[in-house]
Amino acid sequence: MKVLAITPELPTANDPGSMAPAARQLQALRDVGMDIITQDMRGIPKLKYLQVIPRMRSQLKNVDLIHAHFGIRSIGPTPTRSLTEEACS
Repeated sequence: MKVLAITPELPTANDPGSMAPAARQLQALRDVGMDIITQDMRGIPKLKYLQVIPRMRSQLKNVDLIHAHFGIRSIGPTPTRSLTEEACS
């Protein structure tokens, strides 16, 4: 399964503690065979969504699932309650 993981800024050599739990989760999924494409939300704080959207859109055709970590909001449609209830029943 190919997953697009949208996350806040992931750890770097200069900032190793930034979102370290998310990085560990993504690595655990890779370790069990998932194909994870990460898209972190780097950029100018008030403009980063606009900067990242073109990169995310280019990946949508290539993935089976999109996972957005906490704090990342969808610009697209949100499932309605009836769709969510159907999926859970």
